[in-house]
Amino acid sequence: MGGQQAKEAKKTEEDLTNMDVRYARAHILPYEWIWGTSWVSPGGKAMTKELLDAVPVLRAKGKDTIALDVGSGSGGAGFFMACEYGCKVVGVDIARDMVALSKEYQAEFAPGIKFELEEDRIGADRVQFLQGDFMEMSHNLSQGPFDFVWSRDSFLHIADKAGLFSKIYNCMKPGGTLLFTDYCKSGKKLEDMSEGFQHYMTKKGYTLVEPEAGYGKIVRAAGFKNVKAEDASQKFLAVLKRELKFIEAGKADFLKKFTQEEYDSLITGWSNKIEWVSAGDMKWCTVMATK
Repeated sequence: MGGQQAKEAKKTEEDLTNMDVRYARAHILPYEWIWGTSWVSPGGKAMTKELLDAVPVLRAKGKDTIALDVGSGSGGAGFFMACEYGCKVVGVDIARDMVALSKEYQAEFAPGIKFELEEDRIGADRVQFLQGDFMEMSHNLSQGPFDFVWSRDSFLHIADKAGLFSKIYNCMKPGGTLLFTDYCKSGKKLEDMSEGFQHYMTKKGYTLVEPEAGYGKIVRAAGFKNVKAEDASQKFLAVLKRELKFIEAGKADFLKKFTQEEYDSLITGWSNKIEWVSAGDMKWCTVMATK
């Protein structure tokens, strides 16, 4: 087998249900090209700001806020919360390369932010990144209890949703706020969804639920109040379309940094999501609740 064929075979055989494979540095960096350095979720910084600006506790308590980011990726949201609202942040991610990148960016960004804001907003005393499985370490997070728990498109990796929200509830302060977004599925029967979307869920080991009938019900059952589970699929669709245009327009620049194969993979991934959301198979939700 030739070198290129071997590379293709290896890529094909990658176990994308393994978080250290799925979120290896080589997979992360092309996404950061789209969303920005340290950002690994749809809409990047702009979407995160839009969501977080709607959380009263972040403005009200400011530097007294202790926030937990579950599935903190390469650190963008943690840095943003610390800089924008002044809160302390603990980020937890199961993928080793994600946490390693977070710490690299922290070391890179901290001096400039300290100079600009005249305060060390994202130094190790204010922002911490921990590598591990939240489901196994939630009871050992000594930085808690938390005023605010946040997550972007990470809970799809966790099958035990009831257990997840029970653990989140237990590590929060009374009156604390939970806000997360996630990929979801519709209420269609599985056999009525496209084969492509079914394969997507299986190949990546995702456990998707419906926005309100799934997450809304599960979050309430965990004890949360004021639960608002919103089907935000149309907003997601608009973001996907904008990002696909950005990828297409930036092809030349992308290919200076990455491969044609990686470019084709992005085009296919975004095009597929647009198709699945437009068909009503794939959903995207935002959920906010209080303890």
